[in-house]
Amino acid sequence: MSGELKYDDKIALVIDDQEPVREMVRSMLRSLGFMEIRVASNALDAIELMSKGRAIDLIVCDYSMPYLSGLDFVGAVRTDQANARKDTPIIILTGYAEDDKVQTAAWLQVQAFIRKPVSLDHLAKRIGHAMENPPGEVGHIIDPERVKAKLLQAEIERMQFDASPNELMDQAKLDELFLTLKKEADGDMNAAMERLVVPVDDVRTGDVVVSDIKLGTGEIIVPKGAIVTEKIIKTLRRMEERNMLAGMAVVPRKKAVPAA
Repeated sequence: MSGELKYDDKIALVIDDQEPVREMVRSMLRSLGFMEIRVASNALDAIELMSKGRAIDLIVCDYSMPYLSGLDFVGAVRTDQANARKDTPIIILTGYAEDDKVQTAAWLQVQAFIRKPVSLDHLAKRIGHAMENPPGEVGHIIDPERVKAKLLQAEIERMQFDASPNELMDQAKLDELFLTLKKEADGDMNAAMERLVVPVDDVRTGDVVVSDIKLGTGEIIVPKGAIVTEKIIKTLRRMEERNMLAGMAVVPRKKAVPAA
């Protein structure tokens, strides 16, 4: 049976943090006749991607990725926490194949655990087997709450990485700014800080963060003194969408860095 006849109505998702590998696998899947091949560089991006459009029919996923490993991602899929069908066929690619990882993959109903580099013929055979043998139920093996905790920790790590500031205001300048703010509030620093709490939509690049921006759980995402960048704004919006933003205070750049 030709690839076109077999997969021309199927959508595949390739997840790998290395672009050359993503493109190689995408090319292989295209040659096998898949209707559409989507790509993501990490599991969290993949989960967001799968929330849009038609359901994915096959996932080819790297084992070692930033934020969330391939097997942890599979756990999210199998416990219905990844915007995908729990029985989505999954193939994992890896540069290593230790026995314990292979065993865990089997418990999670991963249809194939393939060592890199992978050939087109080998991948085609594994895909054929995976598509014809959907995974069974694994709810009795995986603790959904543990998976949920791993997803949250992965999201926190991504936010901290994405919001890592390119520039921090010099401590002396920050101290001087605090003195100015306190003076403007008649010596009441708490009142001064309250005035600086603004909605995410009002934050602009170049603004200065004057208090640590934290999650409700206490983790610092953006440190005090950070100069706001587009990535920081994007992260703040993501936090707000997930109701994870405990509050923030920023000073507009023109006020924090007066013109000479």
